[in-house]
Order: sequence, then C-alpha cells, then structure tokens
Amino acid sequence: MRFLRNVKALPLSEICQKYKLSGAGYHSDESLTPIGEYPIDKVLVSAWSLEQFPGAEGITAFGKLGQDANGCINDDFYGNPHPRISYNDNVFIFKLGGAARLQIGVKAAYKPELIGTLDESRGLLIIRTTPARNDGRYINIADNEQVNGVYSAADSFSIFNGSSELNFYELETIAPMSEHNGILAGSRLESETMIFKGEIADLKRCLNEYFKVNF
Repeated sequence: MRFLRNVKALPLSEICQKYKLSGAGYHSDESLTPIGEYPIDKVLVSAWSLEQFPGAEGITAFGKLGQDANGCINDDFYGNPHPRISYNDNVFIFKLGGAARLQIGVKAAYKPELIGTLDESRGLLIIRTTPARNDGRYINIADNEQVNGVYSAADSFSIFNGSSELNFYELETIAPMSEHNGILAGSRLESETMIFKGEIADLKRCLNEYFKVNF
C-alpha cells in the first residue's frame, strides 16, 4: 500500500484579527493506493485522521449538519451516548466527560460540515472539517465486534469521549473506500484542522458568526 500525505498551513489571520484570537491550522490531503490488485472481499482500507486533545469534563463537542441533526448520530461503538447529546436545528451538542468512555459517529448521509469542541477552561475552540462524499463506500471503523458487518456504518466524522477515566478526547475525520468492479482502488481523505485561543466571549462569537454554529 502506498501512503502519501501533503500538509499545508491554513491562512487564519483574517479570522483571528476579526475575533481577537490567536490560531493555527492546516489542510491535509492523505491517500492510500494499493500496489497491485486486491478484491474488496479480501482487503478493505479507509483513510482517516485522528486528532487527540487533553481534557474531557466540561468540554462541549458539537457538529454542524447540512440538514436537521436529529438522527445523525451513529452509536455503534460502546456505551450509550444519547443522554449526553442534544440537538438544535442542524447542530448536535455532545457533552464530554462523565464516568464512562463513549464514542459516536456522524452519518455521512446527513451531510455533516464540521465537528469541533469548545473548551472554556483552556480558552480553546477547535474545528475539524472534511467533505461528506458519495464517490466511494464508507466502512465501519469501530474497534469492536461488528455483528452487522463492515458496511454497517457510513460516518464521515467520529468523536471519542475518553471521560474522566482517560481525560482526553479525539476528533476524527473519515474517508470512503474507492473500488472499481470489485477491485480496491484506495482511499483519499482531505481534512482541515483549526485551533483558536482567546477569551470565551470572542470564541463563541467566532463560532456563532463565522462557523454558523449556535447552541
């Protein structure tokens, strides 16, 4: 398998200046291309990117969808995340922390645009994006027994809540697998990560006005 990754910095100076923030970000283009021919009933690949951050309790994770958010959550991981999830039109809110580790997926069919977190204790706003695509087949990335098979989930984002036990969380972006006549063609993921630091009021204003996320 050939792996290529191209990374470039994102120009965030205008956003930072407008909202009185400091920030950094990057665009990543990653691809997995098979060397040789492999039938998809033998080999599966999915390019995905995981960003891990400290903390859990008191941090608010969220996602913005291209339609009403109700029903967008895939809970085919472990634990029951729904008591910690609420919805506001095209936005879902996932309260991190608690005693039990949890993970959710965000279904690609709901046209998710971004996920992120607001960490008020550290003064951080984190945003991750990747386009939901229909040019391939998403596979279930859960690291548990998949009783309904590898195609039982189609998520373009995932959020892991490490809870008070692990005290970290993860924001993940996922790409579909490409195939041609039953032969694996590879997988390509384009994603962006943005991290902003500042006063909570300014972070919330940026989130509401620029990213159009309200909760």
